[in-house]
Amino acid sequence: MNSTFKFLLLPVIFIFIFFTNANAQFNLAVGATILTEETNFGINVKGRYQTSESISVMATATYFLRTNTGFAMDFDGHYDNLILGNVEISPLVGFNIRKNIDYGVSMNLGIYFIVPTKDYTLYFEPKFIIDKNTFFAISAGFYF
Repeated sequence: MNSTFKFLLLPVIFIFIFFTNANAQFNLAVGATILTEETNFGINVKGRYQTSESISVMATATYFLRTNTGFAMDFDGHYDNLILGNVEISPLVGFNIRKNIDYGVSMNLGIYFIVPTKDYTLYFEPKFIIDKNTFFAISAGFYF
């Protein structure tokens, strides 16, 4: 196991052990991310904390699988008051810290969808990562 993956795995284990049972407002999700600009694929873990009825914050750790790409950490704020049928729609804004060849910081702007089903709660997140080069990321997965 390389050191980057260990770097991402340790906070996830900490979050899972200490917070998932301690507070019902905290949710943990896993999924995958596709970066369209770089044609890259990654796996991610998300922690979502509901701070109020209409605001939540989310931290995401993504490990990209393509050689020499690295990882990204996203920190986003969500406005959670939009519901269409049983789908929760949340505009989001935040920032991204990434490491590929070097470190960089970007702005995130997108929409987050939560879709409850009979067996799982799914998420879908299209967003723009705005830097000197703007690109599009699509994430999807499910909540525990």
